[in-house]
Amino acid sequence: PKKVGKGAAEAAWKVTRPDEALVNQMLSALLWQRLSDQWTKDRGQFIPHPATWIRQRRWEDQESAPDMLERKKQEILYGH
Repeated sequence: PKKVGKGAAEAAWKVTRPDEALVNQMLSALLWQRLSDQWTKDRGQFIPHPATWIRQRRWEDQESAPDMLERKKQEILYGH
């Protein structure tokens, strides 16, 4: 997520009150979302604000097939 609206993101975080398992799920989602078409298109113009990402439970989004292929390629080429 973008580095904006930190106060709103903190408020959304407090409402969500994630436990360790949910934090791990969020981090796993961020690993593939950062490489997704949406987040890389137009120099990241469509990266959601952090509060929006949290409120909309975007860690539950499904990875698209093209994004999954790109992530796998990155893992093979760069070990990420």
